[in-house]
Parts: sequence; C-alpha cells; structure tokens
Amino acid sequence: DIPPYDVPASGVVEYQFPVVANPLDRDVWVRAMAIDPGATEVVTAGGEVIEKLDGIESRLVANWQTTERGQFGTPLPKLAEALASLISVVESADSAPTKSSYEVLDHLWERISREVGALRTVIDHDIAAFAALLREAGIPDIRAR
Repeated sequence: DIPPYDVPASGVVEYQFPVVANPLDRDVWVRAMAIDPGATEVVTAGGEVIEKLDGIESRLVANWQTTERGQFGTPLPKLAEALASLISVVESADSAPTKSSYEVLDHLWERISREVGALRTVIDHDIAAFAALLREAGIPDIRAR
C-alpha cells in the first residue's frame, strides 16, 4: 500500500517517491508495469468532476490547451479576457461609456454569471458527492494545508 500524502492548497509539490514493499521473493527485471487504481468508480467520478471544471475554465479563461487559435497561434480570448478588454476600452475613453459598452458588459456579465453558477454547482454537489464516494471507499480525503 502506498501511504497517503497531504497536498498543499498552493505552491509546488516536489516529486514523490513512495516506497512499496516488493511482493516477490526473488530479484527479477521488470519489463512493464500497470497500475490498477482498484476503485474504478472513484477514478471515473474524479474524471467527471475534472471534465466539468475544465469546461468551465475553458469558457472563462484562455490557456495553451485551448484549441481555438488566433492569427499568431495564441489562444483566442475567453470571457475573462473579453471583460478585461472592455474595461480597458472604457477606461481609455474621454467620455462616459457608450450604450454599446453597457450592452457588451450586460452580455459578458450574464455569461460569466452562468459559469460562476455552474462552478458553484460543481463545488456544492459534484465535489461533495466525490468526497462522500472517497469516504465510502475508505480513501482518505484530500486536504489542503
């Protein structure tokens, strides 16, 4: 069995070298190895939570995993970058924001609010259900330090 590890809430986690007892009674060369997670329902549920979080993130912010690319190969802006651009445009103007600026703000605010609501649902329901599944499987919780 591999001992549990605490994962810090932020910062860098150094590479871990867990020591596992050798179940063999003699020396052998290992040509291949497969890791069986054992609790496949936990692995599946964890993957589903990650997919939901990735979807929300990809709609809010651009990253290098974003498939949509601009002319110079950089990721196309997403909602957060669009809001930042709007703020920059409004701040640089010598007059009050235009009606179009308010309309863009309303549109972005609605879409961002929808994503924040989806994130809240994932946190309140999906992650809570995943934590319960971990407890049922006898797997220690992941704790932030």
